[in-house]
Amino acid sequence: MTMSKYINHRFEAEMLADEHLKTQAQFEHNPPQFNQAIIDDVLQSLTLPQKELCAKYFYDAKGSALFEQICDLDEYYPFKSEMAMLPSVAQALSQKFSQDIDVIEFGAGASVKIKSLFNHIPQIKRYLPIDISGEHLRSAAKKLKAAYPSVEILPIEADFTQKVKLPTLTNHIKLGFFPGSTIGNFDKNLALDFLNQVRRSVGKGGYLLIGVDTKKSASVLHQAYNDKQGVTKAFNLNILNHLNQQAGANFELAQFEHYAFYNPVKSRIEMHLVSKKNQVVCIGGHNIHIAEGESIHTENSYKYNRQDFMHLSAKAGWKINQQWVAPNNQFSLYLLSTS
Repeated sequence: MTMSKYINHRFEAEMLADEHLKTQAQFEHNPPQFNQAIIDDVLQSLTLPQKELCAKYFYDAKGSALFEQICDLDEYYPFKSEMAMLPSVAQALSQKFSQDIDVIEFGAGASVKIKSLFNHIPQIKRYLPIDISGEHLRSAAKKLKAAYPSVEILPIEADFTQKVKLPTLTNHIKLGFFPGSTIGNFDKNLALDFLNQVRRSVGKGGYLLIGVDTKKSASVLHQAYNDKQGVTKAFNLNILNHLNQQAGANFELAQFEHYAFYNPVKSRIEMHLVSKKNQVVCIGGHNIHIAEGESIHTENSYKYNRQDFMHLSAKAGWKINQQWVAPNNQFSLYLLSTS
């Protein structure tokens, strides 16, 4: 190492150490009140060899609104493909079921897609939307109650990836609803855990209608997660803003770049935030060093063919009752059953 490089490295180390002392002192004198569970989770995730953040932190009110904008983008095929499929799928389900139905939607968001089921399945008597973003959830539920007064709507603010306490269920058929391609955001073990949890929630004789993205051209996938308007970029960066608010972090959004690519070996889109500089982020009084060019892995989106998904769902005790596929194999919907 040359003397000039040594001096630069030493100066940078001293600056980082000084920054650490300042932020630690500020925290000790004015300890803010933030969500300690989130702080602990984030600190654990950011000290892994590959730094990461759980995708559930995308969804504060702003993140939920940004995702709605993503769904309107020309490049984002999953939403449009699924929305086009749902009316005919709902009609098929209406003909299949003769009993009354309770629908439990996991990660309901704005509850847009459930309208297709309401419009075509008169047997739906109760709707239990579950979402982590309470404000967004309650607003959507209020609008649905006004539009569908014959359906009892019981919003549940909760992290649907964890065990959720449901209201006392009726003797109606239980239909889990998990549209979009959110199952692809889980790695295989978490996906298996989630499918097991849903099976227990709907009980014996229950069903799950689930959206699953398909394997396709890498160029199509790339465009879907790197839109020209930069909405996906804003959505990805907003996870840092959310953690600033919830965990008292001091992420500088301008110092990170959105990076999304398709990993063909793992059959998944990966989203990352790449640090533009050598920096220190303070979270709950703890400093995390992030090197220039180092990434924080924020999301995966796995793509499945029928055989892959059949294997996964079977391990969780489900069987494929029916499958619907969009034109050009753009997207798929499965009806899974427990018996």
